[in-house]
Amino acid sequence: MTYVACEQLRYTWAERRLDGSGAGFGVVLQSRGWPAQLMQDPELRQVLTELSLAARRVSPDGPEAFLTHLRRAGGSLLVAKGPVGTDGAGRPGNYCVHALFDPTCTLGTLDLEPLLASGTFRLEREVDSSPEASAEPLRLWVSEDWSDRAERLRGGRFQEGGRGPARATRAATSQPDLLRHWDVEDLHQILQELVRTMPADLVNQTEVLGGQDAGPSGGTQTQPAEANASSRELSRSAAELGAADQPMWWQRRGLIAADWESELDEFIVLNQPVHKVPDERLWYRWDRSDATGRWDIANELLHRPGLVREERAAAAVASRPSLVDDITEAGLVGDADRRSAAARWVAEVGSDAQVIDLAAELLSAGPMARLPPTLVDRLTQLGPEDLPAVVADGVMQSLDGSASLPAAWRVACLRSYLLGRPGCPEPQRVADACSDEELTDAMRDAADSGGSLDESWERLSDLVPAARRDRSFAAASKASADYLLTHAATERQPTSGSYWEVLWPLVAVTSGWSPAVRDLLPHGRRRERRLRAQRLALLVTAALLAVTVVVLVVLLLVRAR
Repeated sequence: MTYVACEQLRYTWAERRLDGSGAGFGVVLQSRGWPAQLMQDPELRQVLTELSLAARRVSPDGPEAFLTHLRRAGGSLLVAKGPVGTDGAGRPGNYCVHALFDPTCTLGTLDLEPLLASGTFRLEREVDSSPEASAEPLRLWVSEDWSDRAERLRGGRFQEGGRGPARATRAATSQPDLLRHWDVEDLHQILQELVRTMPADLVNQTEVLGGQDAGPSGGTQTQPAEANASSRELSRSAAELGAADQPMWWQRRGLIAADWESELDEFIVLNQPVHKVPDERLWYRWDRSDATGRWDIANELLHRPGLVREERAAAAVASRPSLVDDITEAGLVGDADRRSAAARWVAEVGSDAQVIDLAAELLSAGPMARLPPTLVDRLTQLGPEDLPAVVADGVMQSLDGSASLPAAWRVACLRSYLLGRPGCPEPQRVADACSDEELTDAMRDAADSGGSLDESWERLSDLVPAARRDRSFAAASKASADYLLTHAATERQPTSGSYWEVLWPLVAVTSGWSPAVRDLLPHGRRRERRLRAQRLALLVTAALLAVTVVVLVVLLLVRAR
């Protein structure tokens, strides 16, 4: 509860008045701190002292009362008027005015009816009362929130053609400067409509004027008020935007102007069209929206793909996995631009599972479906074995075979090529970028997957030189090594010793040969080198002997002469 001390003033017909005059209409009670300027202003003096002839003629036994709320002199001025029958001379048309001034602006329009119902406003015939010039302020305890009050108002049903609400709504959306009403019932219906379209605190600040120059059929009208121009502008903005059903708005807020403008800014963010919400406020809107509102924000992010490059925006989306899910769903409904935008967001901030899900959904559109490059780049950070087969194939169809491609994807592309499957659009580039080990892994994977060795031999022969092909066959598997030996016996193979010195150990290890067989070629090569050395020595010796014989023959012939 909040304590509020309100200055007060009462005006009616009495035998004695504060100004010392005789019987008549005048001020009969005034508290010590009542602002003098309120009675000095002609407009306010009329509000505080006059009641229309039509209102005076209403039966004092009826429910009619005429309530006013204005923001003046830096506070809230709340006024209640009502007919009280006859004056001291028995003449009809007597009325009473009771006004409260709250310097804190805590009280407002939504408090008018409760104050009247509780008897705080005293509207009664007291022609013989003694005037009071220095009455005590009224000490009021007001609730810090008005949930019950606002909910009760919001729960009412408006019937088209009623006395006040339809006209009040038009007034609030066109020029909500000063709302006029006829009586309490009329005001109640007006407030029912306002709390459906504006925050309760904003309704509380709305200025209303009751009973003045309006007959029972006069309805609600508007007229400009000079005071509180900023408040009128706030009211107009909120009324045009409409209010969301947010519990935070059904609270009393005694805020300074800057704080209230900040509150209104939050209100606008929650209720204005999503495409007008500033980039940095989208996350505030998301956190406080319902499912429909969050879906709107996900769609809006597809129209702002540039935000994905901003670190703060990317972090904000990444911290809201359900927002990434909504972006995924929204991207699947629409054209290629929407799908591309969704792919950029999900690839940048989504989890591995979310990236895979989006890729699978995009590929399910048909056999010609292609993955956006941003999504492909993210998926290649995972291994092919980490992806469903359809997603892995879709990724391979989008690869360019560059050297920057991860080794696992180069191997997967070549395996797909050797198996004769679609999915490797540039096998030559991939093969050129592969190391011998990656080529062997691709050959082994193809063989393990049931690929034909004949087809693999032919396909690999089209991509790489014979030496690289043979090394991959020699090291891939026992079956491929046996296939290589068979072709070595039937096809013309390089005859240089170094060629088989490289292949033979690979074939031996792959085939699991015993050490004796595995070392047969090295031993043979060593024995061959020894025989070659021995043959060279014999040839050199024979040559020396021949030279010696020739020299001896020549010497003998010379001597014989």
